Amino acid sequence: FSCMSSNNNNMSLVVLISILAIPSQSTYKNYIFAFSGSSGSGDNITGTGDLYMKDYEVENTWYTVIDCAPRLSRGTAASDTVDSYGVMYLFGGSYRAGKYENAILRTQFKEKYKNVDCFRAVPDVNLLQARGFASSVSMDSGSFMIAGGQTNGVSDKDYLDTVEKFDSKANTVVSLASLLSPKKSGCLVKFEYEHRRAYWYIGGRTISGATAEIEYFDVSNTWKSYGNVLPEPLEAHACVAVYDTVYVSGGLTKDGEPSKQVYVKQYLDSKFRTLAPMKVARFSHGMSIFQFNGTKESELTVFGGYTSGDFSMSTSSTEKLVLIEDGVWYPSRDMPTAMHEFGYTTLYFN
Repeated sequence: FSCMSSNNNNMSLVVLISILAIPSQSTYKNYIFAFSGSSGSGDNITGTGDLYMKDYEVENTWYTVIDCAPRLSRGTAASDTVDSYGVMYLFGGSYRAGKYENAILRTQFKEKYKNVDCFRAVPDVNLLQARGFASSVSMDSGSFMIAGGQTNGVSDKDYLDTVEKFDSKANTVVSLASLLSPKKSGCLVKFEYEHRRAYWYIGGRTISGATAEIEYFDVSNTWKSYGNVLPEPLEAHACVAVYDTVYVSGGLTKDGEPSKQVYVKQYLDSKFRTLAPMKVARFSHGMSIFQFNGTKESELTVFGGYTSGDFSMSTSSTEKLVLIEDGVWYPSRDMPTAMHEFGYTTLYFN
């Protein structure tokens, strides 16, 4: 994530890692959602108001659920379930380059994934800091952490180290301990294993360029550093964590090129392992994971993103990797349109 031109300010990573206990396929429905990003390239980039859904049980299919998602990009998404119904949030983002919002937008699924409301602003509460290029994750039921990003402005001096917590039940936003350094376009993930919980902020872009550092939020509610643990400096990569394992895909390298690489690390392991590379190098994309019932088999899915380091090309391609043998990536049906800098999340319904 380095050696960037002024086009840096058009790049983001929108990462949702909503770590729910991965349910069984036989009793739960699993859906990927992607929304509120940008399509096109160069001078023809436009915001999309569509919300797309991919059903894990309906192979190779994306659906357009609603066409009234916010027409902004560079926000960060997170989700939760309430009485077995889905609720999705979008934090910050921008309607135009260099101008970021502090709004918290929300939509709810009235009947599982059917009858989806249009996104609306959560009343009487906003983020404390307008931001784009941030990362968010579900904490406890109904609360979310939002970390890093970039505030209004177009220089690297506008990168943020601030971290906030939104409590949807109390309808409040409070400050948490700041990151060790200002960063944007990193990954925020949550581990849950053996009754323990941990939060990592992985990689991202600092004032000095892309970083391989991982910061962690410890029991004293402060951020500390594991050092440069990533195999290479990355920004605008995608991450997903399940139980005690995190997966990292793609991203923009220190040389300013999109990456095909995929890495995996268990919480207590000292190093990342390398998995099979994606067919398409990409950044500012989405990633999700699904675990099949009664087996050790899991499946990663990646979708969308930029495919060129000069931000001139993006993709609608979707790929899958079955993890039981580290396998190879194989194509799935494309998204309805090429997208980048979008919000995404995975929801599980029983």
